Amino acid sequence: MKYFVLTLGLILSGTVGTDAQAITVSVPGTANPWLAGMGDGAVSSEDTAPAQTPILIDLSQFSGAHYLTFSAFGVTDNGGGQQFGSDGDTSGWVVAHTYGVENGIAASSLPFLSLSGVFLDDSQPNTSAAPTLLNYRELTTQFSSFSAQLKQPFFIGDGLTGTGIGDVQQFLIPLNATRLYLGTADGYGWNNNLGALTVAISAVPAPANAALMLAGLAVFGFLSVRKK
Repeated sequence: MKYFVLTLGLILSGTVGTDAQAITVSVPGTANPWLAGMGDGAVSSEDTAPAQTPILIDLSQFSGAHYLTFSAFGVTDNGGGQQFGSDGDTSGWVVAHTYGVENGIAASSLPFLSLSGVFLDDSQPNTSAAPTLLNYRELTTQFSSFSAQLKQPFFIGDGLTGTGIGDVQQFLIPLNATRLYLGTADGYGWNNNLGALTVAISAVPAPANAALMLAGLAVFGFLSVRKK
């Protein structure tokens, strides 16, 4: 029995600090990040909710998560026959949000048709001022970790430091964030976009939580051996 307990403890402890939970969603090319957190009938860039509302990820299902990792594949189309993968236009085409700040969400400039996200808390985003924009004409997409603010659309891409290759990137969850919305990057008018991206989201626990889990496993194993 003690060997089973110790072996189980080692297996579980080996998984601490790696992906704790994971879900997979489909993100259509029509998903407009500037409609995140807004009710039906809200308008953004010639789009309306819920038809062009981005995909909601409830962060409460990732209890104790410190950061997220992503894996994405698929193709989206801007409605004019230009198709791109989850990293968007890798030639360097960065598209500014034509209508600037909308619904309290910052006017970020993002790689065209890339998978993008925006974190929110429990409040409707248009009830408070927008943060500063993220401009990917000046920011690299080849980072190891990234920390966006609430209501600040940010680049996700395929979740790797390169396109289809490289290290897994870490996206820190901002303080008070309860929701993540996933969409694509366009200048305006997501309503005629085509295609979809399949996105896997994994959550990794905070270091303190991981340490507590390890401590709990150690105590469990010790007591089980003593009882035996």
